[in-house]
Amino acid sequence: MKTKTSASSFLLVLLIGLAPSRAEPTPGFRRPPKSMLPTETVSVERTGSQYPEATNRFPGRFRTGQSADLMLSGYGFNLTGGPLMFNHPSHVASDGTRLVLCDRNNNRVLVWNSPPASNTPPDLVLGQRDFLQNDPGSGLDQMNWPMAASIADGRLVVADTDNDRVLVWNRPPTVSGQAADFQIRIREFSTFGTMPLSWPWGLWTDGRRLMVSATQGGALMVWKEWPADGTTAPSFILRDPAFGTPRTLTCDGVTLALDDHNCRLPVAPGPGGTHATYFWRSLPESASDTHHFVRQGSRLRGGSVDGSLVLLGEGRMEVHDGFPDSATDAPKLSLNLPFGGDGIGLAVAGGRFYTVDENLNRVLVFNSVPARADARPDFAIGSPHVDTNTLRTGFLIQNPAVVTDGTSLWVGSDFDRSLYLWKKRPDTSGAHPDLVYRGISPWAGAYHDGRLVMGGQGRIWIWNQAPKDGQLPDRVIAGRIGNVVFDQIRGIALDARHLAVADYGQQKVHVWSGIPATDAVPVATLALSGRPGRISSDGTYLAVPISGPPHAVAIYRLEGITDASQPVVTLLNRDNVPPVSVAGVGFNLPEGALLDGTRLWVADTSYNRVLGWNSMEEVLAGARASLILGAADTSDVGPNIGRSSLFMPGSLAWDGSCLWVGEFKFSSRLLRFSPRPVAVERAAVEQGRLQLEIHGAPGQEFSVQSSTNLLEWKPEGTGRIPSDGSRVSVSSVVDGASVGNFLRTLEQ
Repeated sequence: MKTKTSASSFLLVLLIGLAPSRAEPTPGFRRPPKSMLPTETVSVERTGSQYPEATNRFPGRFRTGQSADLMLSGYGFNLTGGPLMFNHPSHVASDGTRLVLCDRNNNRVLVWNSPPASNTPPDLVLGQRDFLQNDPGSGLDQMNWPMAASIADGRLVVADTDNDRVLVWNRPPTVSGQAADFQIRIREFSTFGTMPLSWPWGLWTDGRRLMVSATQGGALMVWKEWPADGTTAPSFILRDPAFGTPRTLTCDGVTLALDDHNCRLPVAPGPGGTHATYFWRSLPESASDTHHFVRQGSRLRGGSVDGSLVLLGEGRMEVHDGFPDSATDAPKLSLNLPFGGDGIGLAVAGGRFYTVDENLNRVLVFNSVPARADARPDFAIGSPHVDTNTLRTGFLIQNPAVVTDGTSLWVGSDFDRSLYLWKKRPDTSGAHPDLVYRGISPWAGAYHDGRLVMGGQGRIWIWNQAPKDGQLPDRVIAGRIGNVVFDQIRGIALDARHLAVADYGQQKVHVWSGIPATDAVPVATLALSGRPGRISSDGTYLAVPISGPPHAVAIYRLEGITDASQPVVTLLNRDNVPPVSVAGVGFNLPEGALLDGTRLWVADTSYNRVLGWNSMEEVLAGARASLILGAADTSDVGPNIGRSSLFMPGSLAWDGSCLWVGEFKFSSRLLRFSPRPVAVERAAVEQGRLQLEIHGAPGQEFSVQSSTNLLEWKPEGTGRIPSDGSRVSVSSVVDGASVGNFLRTLEQ
């Protein structure tokens, strides 16, 4: 069924009081930051969405590598929404005639053969066969997260980032789906003893020279002459000591700027302390040509437009009279425009310049260089208006943090400053939410016995009855509880006796008895070895994922918990380290853990998978994970948006039957994984006997019956899957050479 949306909203004003503490602040007490204002406005939007409800409960069990069966926060599996429905476009390039756009999360590059003067569709697509599909791939005609492109003198190059390669077309593509002529796998040019070069993020070419930034490995790869094929080594590799994770190149063939998200310079004051932009007054000619000067605290990307250098980033557009001479050169004009994402680009074509920021989800076009600080774009591509963000109107949720009571879904987004509500369990991909709270920014949440608690940044929102019709929270805790001052709330756990809050910045988990009063003292504050993520409680145990080093999941017993409590078991991240190594290759930045009453689930974010244990007995015994979702086996740790794969999972929720997985940062999907029913895993005739292996959910009954064509099948009747979920083996004498049409399995 198609989702219908209508615009209807009302405004609610929520007043939040910071009640004074009854106790004097202890030494080191910090006042809430200015962002935690004592009032805020919350609007509630009714979308008019219509979608079928999932009323069924799925029997069966989960299996490693199985596919997800439903996707929210998107248009569906392998669906883009059309040629002008972008999903976080990350870069734009031009040779003066053609316009090339990297539509990153759709795993495609869009090409206009002439500069578009309005919101017109592209002429062809690369990386996909048509404009409707977005599955990733590794063939020369496929892509996985293309981050940047450059086109000049009849040659096109694309940074195919999650395939760790550069795709090269020696002539401009003329048809959709046209394969690249060759690929450059940048990892193959890594120097022995250094971090491998991977994740190409930015690149530039003039058709003769080629430069590529390697975000992992912190390097700039330079080919002074055009590579003949994928085996042509770079002329040199520049490893500037200041490089951390270098990103986008801004180059006019004479000068160069390169931004960095995690520079290795002393941290600058302000929120962008690790950001930097390096400048070269002339292009580097050798591995020793480090940057001439650097602007710290800013990531700036752009290009030359009519003699001016236009730079975008940190929420502004800067217009410079040519290339700056030093880090202190001020722009002649600065405009407050919302350019601040990871993926930003600028290209000039047809007398206009085209700009893109992944989080704006549209190309903003300027007919000339702005002369006033209040200048606005002239039109947009990929959106009906310069102010319309199709991520918002299409309900594509950034960092979805999902909570469920088994009937409804609440999905928070700190980035969107929104809380989305599906009143019913949706049973179709692409279903829009029923309600959206704007002005609430949850990172995590929990539900128990009718109560909903969400938390993020320095706030906690509490509903005594989980809202299903736009009700405001009954209580908002802003900044602190007693002398516990929140830094970055990244986890909420709730059960019949406790509220636990994970503070990422403090590296602590605070546990209170019940919902705490304003001045309540926690019964336990757990000091951790790393940064905690989304935590979970089943009333007996508290699961705490920790981004280290070491990366781990710590399991605490809640009965009698105190500041001195130690985990009853810690799942660690490497082989041969007691008590456990998880699934062979360990954790990599685990952001979420979930106790569903039977199992433990862990969102192993940077290994792009969810690990599952079938019972707490397995967890407490230090066993390895029983199954993996999002990967075929332990060696499969790469990201992509396929149906049976994941891209940075971070949030988990259990609705009593199915597992919901929200992806983080570089993807925005919300996926449902349903258990698979009882099935025959293996059927074969061996030495005159029919051998069957049957799997299903622990304790689930099944019946196996012979067909009329099967001779002497004994026994018939029912059975039950063991409580540990192990397979049932059945064997009997059979008169026949084939079992292909002889057997059927009936589920109960």
